Amino acid sequence: MHKKNSIKQLLRRGCLLLGISAITGSALAWDFAEHRKIGDRAMSLIPRYLVENGIFPDEATADSVLLRTLNMSHVRESNAYAMNELTQLPNIVTYGTLCGLAGDHVANPMLLETGLQTHFSKTNRTLALETRAMGEFLTGANSKELLDINLAYGILAIKDLSHFYAYGNGLNEHLKIIDLA
Repeated sequence: MHKKNSIKQLLRRGCLLLGISAITGSALAWDFAEHRKIGDRAMSLIPRYLVENGIFPDEATADSVLLRTLNMSHVRESNAYAMNELTQLPNIVTYGTLCGLAGDHVANPMLLETGLQTHFSKTNRTLALETRAMGEFLTGANSKELLDINLAYGILAIKDLSHFYAYGNGLNEHLKIIDLA
């Protein structure tokens, strides 16, 4: 039992380290899709990381332990890991999903768990909108539609000045960019 707990702790630490690396290395990622892809890529590298650090003998074993211990499954169309406890179909929640939603859609990332586990939540509606935009080869959903679901999205964006890509323009100029039609 102690060995299982220590493996679980090591996996969580590895996920945390890769996640921090992905987030700090993503200074040029602006929208949901970019954050999601970076997070999913970081998570997909964890089995290799665990093998390189001598924790598991091969990637297949590391992958198997990740799937069992963290209650995840593979997303068929990508190299991502779905978090089964947070997934509410048709939304599929991955580590990248959490990265994409964390900064822009909730003030506290720990609140994502409740929002994603509640089927008709604003969080799941936001995720569906963002996923649809990705399916249309966009990097993020329309700001007006996101604001219609959750006004807090706009408040978070205003508080985080890194969202303002048109440097030199004030808040009012940025708000005019949003199509209110």
